[in-house]
Amino acid sequence: MELDAIFQCHKNPLSTFECLQSFRKFYPDSRVVLLSDNGYDYTEMAKHFNCTYIHEPVGLRLSAPPTGYLPIVDRWLKMLNYVTSEYYIYLEDDVLLTSKYTEEFKGDVNGNCINYIYPHMFDAIPFSAVRGKTLHFTGHGGSVFKTETIRSVLKNAEQIQWLLSNWETFVKMGPTVDIDRFLSLLVLINGGTVHHLSQHKDLITDNVQSLHGIAALHQIKQYYGKSLPNNLKHL
Repeated sequence: MELDAIFQCHKNPLSTFECLQSFRKFYPDSRVVLLSDNGYDYTEMAKHFNCTYIHEPVGLRLSAPPTGYLPIVDRWLKMLNYVTSEYYIYLEDDVLLTSKYTEEFKGDVNGNCINYIYPHMFDAIPFSAVRGKTLHFTGHGGSVFKTETIRSVLKNAEQIQWLLSNWETFVKMGPTVDIDRFLSLLVLINGGTVHHLSQHKDLITDNVQSLHGIAALHQIKQYYGKSLPNNLKHL
C-alpha cells in the first residue's frame, strides 16, 4: 500500500536527510510534507526529495503542556491538508525505513504497541466510547495513521478543548501532552482502533542492515548532532 508522509524536523539536517533518503528508497512517488519547526532551512533538501515544504517561524515541540497544545493541533491539520493517500506515515529524525510495509493496516493508528491507556483515564472522559478497559496506544515515529480518521478527530474542537482542560487534573495523563498518546486517545474515545504492527520497532542499533522483517525503525540517533558532509552541504 502506498503511503504519504508528514515530517516535522528542526536542526538535525543529516538525520533528516537519512530519514528522507530511506523513505524515498521505498516510496519514491509518495507525497512528503516536510515542516521545519523554526529550525534549519530545508528548502533545498525538500526540492532534492520532492517534498512539500513548510517553514514555520514559531517553534512548537510536540510534547508540551496542555495549555499550549492547540497550536500543535492546528499545525497537524495544516500538514494533513496536503496528504492525499488513505494512510500516512509519521516520520521523525530518528526514523529509518528498511523496506516497504507489507503488513495490513487494520487500525486507525498502527504501530509498535508497548504502552497503555488505563481504565481510569477512559472512565474520566464523559464522551468516551471506551469504558473500563486497558488499551494500547502508539503513534511515535514510523507509525501509520488513517488520514480521514485523524483529520476528523482533530477537527472536533469541543472534545479537544475538554481533554486539554482536564488532561492533568481529571484524566490524570500527566503534565505534558505527547502527540502519540494524544492522537491515540482521540481515536479510541471516538470508537476507533489502535493496531500493533510487527514491522515497526523501537531499536537502538548501528547495524540496520542486519535486521530482517522490519519496515520502520524508531530511535536511530546515530546521525544526531552531525554536520552534512561536503557533498551534501548544498542541501
